[in-house]
Amino acid sequence: MDSSDSYSPLATGEDLDPDIFPYLWTVSAAFMYQFVPIPCGAVRSPEFVYVPMPGRGIPRMATFGRVAQWNMLWEARHLRHRMFRARDLPRALRWLRRHPESDFRLVPLEGKTRYAAYGPLYHLLPLGVLERFGLPPIKRGGWPVEYDFGQTDGVLPADWEPRLSQAVAFHLWPFLCPRSAPSMFSRTDPLRLLGHNLDFWMPYLDLVAQQRSAQAERCGFDEEYPDQPEKLALARSRLAGECDVERPLMGGPVWMGESEAREAASETCAPS
Repeated sequence: MDSSDSYSPLATGEDLDPDIFPYLWTVSAAFMYQFVPIPCGAVRSPEFVYVPMPGRGIPRMATFGRVAQWNMLWEARHLRHRMFRARDLPRALRWLRRHPESDFRLVPLEGKTRYAAYGPLYHLLPLGVLERFGLPPIKRGGWPVEYDFGQTDGVLPADWEPRLSQAVAFHLWPFLCPRSAPSMFSRTDPLRLLGHNLDFWMPYLDLVAQQRSAQAERCGFDEEYPDQPEKLALARSRLAGECDVERPLMGGPVWMGESEAREAASETCAPS
């Protein structure tokens, strides 16, 4: 793929500026929903579930659409189960109804790579680390889990997952053990094994993304819905004591540039 192509997933030119790269961003749920129910209590890490995509046609697109909507409502956590009726779920997702108290992060599984799962980890790494491990720089990624419809298949090397595993361990190690080197530990030491385990880091990084995204301002009321304030007040009164109801958070950067990404890496290794 020609990296000069504007449709290429590769980052070039100004996209590689250290004040911009690496870049992870999030889309506001306000594009789809007027209000979001927010459970009371401590935020726990979600469970990641891989969802095989149907092969073609309406079932495939319906599944993609519902996965995107489900992940977009990350603030609602387990309350999402009440927002998606059984008849509104495509066949590939109807199993969700059997787990009403679980907070799932759905990961589309299709194509040759698991970029949809490991994208946030990929976009945590500065350019120098990517180059060190032979990984191409990719434009800003999306959180929660985003699917790129196979765009990255053409630019990622065949062995990109083990390369990413090594790159993540290399980048995070100074935050884990600032006074030691990996060579001081055996290859079977739990710290080295977990340091290279991408699935281990996913939920920790997800919590960091949640905490950072939650600092954004909430969307104001939409002029095209003049009764929105009254509807919000009604929803709050009906669900008082069970959950909060708010306008969705605004979208924007989860982190942008090396400095913010480094802060996020530190937060990932020392969760609050």
